[in-house]
Amino acid sequence: MSESLKQTMGNTLAALPPLVTTVNRFLEQHSIPREAIFRVNLAIEEIVTNIIKYGYDDKAPHAITVFLELFPDSIRLRMEDDGHAFNPLQAPEPDINVALDQRQVGGLGLFLVREIVGRIAYRRENDANILEMDVARK
Repeated sequence: MSESLKQTMGNTLAALPPLVTTVNRFLEQHSIPREAIFRVNLAIEEIVTNIIKYGYDDKAPHAITVFLELFPDSIRLRMEDDGHAFNPLQAPEPDINVALDQRQVGGLGLFLVREIVGRIAYRRENDANILEMDVARK
C-alpha cells in the first residue's frame, strides 16, 4: 500500500501557500529528494494558479482537490476542479525561440510543467477536470 495525501483548498491564491506547506511537509516526512519536491511544487503552483485565474466565470467558492500518492520510483500528482473543461495537453506550446519582448503572453507555465513531469494525462469526468502527472522521485 502506498502513502498518500489528499488536500482540498478554495479557489483563492491565498489558499495556495498553506497547501504547498502541507505538501512539502508530507514529502519531507517520506524522504523525497529536494529536486522532486521542487518539481511537485512547480506543477502544483502552475496548475492551481491557472485554475484559479482562468477556470471559473463567477466569484463563488469552488473546491480544488490535490492528491499525492507515493510509489517506489515516482510521485503521482492528481488535481481535480469543477472549472471550465480545459485540457492543458491541447494548449499550444509557446515559441521559446522568439525574443521575450515579442513572445505571446501565457503558456510558459504549462510548458514548464510538461517538461518536468513524466507521464501526464487529462480527463473530464462528472463535470470535473482531472489532471494526473507522475513526477520522478530522483
